[in-house]
Amino acid sequence: MKPTVSGSSVRLVQLQNDDVRRVAVVDNARLRLLDAGSVLELATDAIDRDSSLGRAITDRSTPEELDYDAVYAGTSPWRMSADDYLAGDRAVQ
Repeated sequence: MKPTVSGSSVRLVQLQNDDVRRVAVVDNARLRLLDAGSVLELATDAIDRDSSLGRAITDRSTPEELDYDAVYAGTSPWRMSADDYLAGDRAVQ
C-alpha cells in the first residue's frame, strides 16, 4: 500500500543497512520505505519537479515495509541514521 500524505504532518526517518541508506515514512508500527537515500534528496527532488513533498513521498514509495519496533530496538539489520548524514549530504554537493 502506497503511503499517502494528508494534513500537514508526516514523520520521516533516515535508515541505514550497511552501505544502503533509505528514507521511510512512519506509519504507526510500520516503516514504509521510499526510493530515496536521504530526506534532503527527497526534498530536492520535489523542488526540482516543482512538486510538493507529499507528492514526492507518494511517487517514491515502494512496497517494502519494516517493523518500527525491530529497527528501534536494534534487532533489525536496518538502523536509524545518525544526525550527521544531513551534514554529509550538504558537504557532497
